[in-house]
Amino acid sequence: MGFLKWITGGHAQRGHHGGGHGSGHHERGRDPHGWGWQVPAAGGAPLRQLACAGCGALNDTQARFCTQCGAAQQSAACSRCYAALAAGARFCPACGTQTA
Repeated sequence: MGFLKWITGGHAQRGHHGGGHGSGHHERGRDPHGWGWQVPAAGGAPLRQLACAGCGALNDTQARFCTQCGAAQQSAACSRCYAALAAGARFCPACGTQTA
């Protein structure tokens, strides 16, 4: 088997509806009757690690700083509506309040 064929799972490219992995009615999260996407069932495994926005390293969910690059892991929140703020944001994207 060639490298390219191995990478693509042994299937030739068949276009949008050509079959192969990830097509048809049995896609992950899809209703077997084809009625669209379903909400995942609650009660899954708890989140144990989060990726650092700066370098992508996995850190514990309670970590305050990245173990690889030292970037702050706790996002800032708006003082008025408590929406998450991006690093360096001057205004809240949800309510427009100027950040401190």
